[in-house]
Amino acid sequence: GMVMDFGKVKKALKIWIDEHLDHAYICSKKDDVGGYLKYKGFRVYRMDGNPTAENISKLLFGLSRKLNIPAKRVGVVESSPDSVAWYENK
Repeated sequence: GMVMDFGKVKKALKIWIDEHLDHAYICSKKDDVGGYLKYKGFRVYRMDGNPTAENISKLLFGLSRKLNIPAKRVGVVESSPDSVAWYENK
């Protein structure tokens, strides 16, 4: 049983990540530095909350839903032993 080909999931999310997060200064919308860097032409992605691993995984979980990817959980790995996952209890 497979709900969706993982290759398609990876491709859809990778395209969005490459366009928005890759090599970007990820910050809160309240971060003045982010506004200044964006004004100066740097790549900036501004989030509603702080750019913690938890909030980034929540962002990607929401994105997967918008892309009609039936994800149950989205995880972010910061380093080898450090990771977090976001999921909704329904």
